[in-house]
Amino acid sequence: YSGSTTIEGGTISTPTYRSVRLWMGDMTINGGNFEGQVWVQAVDNSAKLTITDGSFAPRGVDGSSVFVGNITDTGVLKDVELNVIDGNFATKIGANNAEAVKGDKIVGGTFTEAAKNGTNAALLGTCCVFIENADGTYGVKAGKYVADCAKKPSGTSVRLEAEGEKKAFVTPSKLLGSLWESKKPVMPSLSC
Repeated sequence: YSGSTTIEGGTISTPTYRSVRLWMGDMTINGGNFEGQVWVQAVDNSAKLTITDGSFAPRGVDGSSVFVGNITDTGVLKDVELNVIDGNFATKIGANNAEAVKGDKIVGGTFTEAAKNGTNAALLGTCCVFIENADGTYGVKAGKYVADCAKKPSGTSVRLEAEGEKKAFVTPSKLLGSLWESKKPVMPSLSC
């Protein structure tokens, strides 16, 4: 697909392959069931995918529900913008170069544990973390966070405070531990 389109609902089913493929232009998914991978790959240096709702099933070659292909077969980096505002993801959101993906990235949605564990942290929006929901799924939350020292260098302690849910054990110069949300580790590093 090339151009501009909006998908409002329905079911697109290609269980053993891709349900939707965006080559260039922009696509907004406001709902629907996608049984097969949603694939975005810029061929002309610009593609934009925005997901505001929908259910995404695992069918990608790499095990992802949604995949951003922003590097060509010859190693050329292309601009791909990803904006995930909401939706239900059975498996990870993947990319062949997560650090180079543009846009707001993942700022919302509901993820299974497998999807949370497989999604590269570089695809999360600025200051976003996965949080565990009461039903065992994971959501995404942005905010400011609290950091405490795990080790006190030479008897000195450091406590950085701000509102939010993310906590980490740090010294002034180095991250020492894991981030904690309600005493459960949720991310390997502190980014905010």
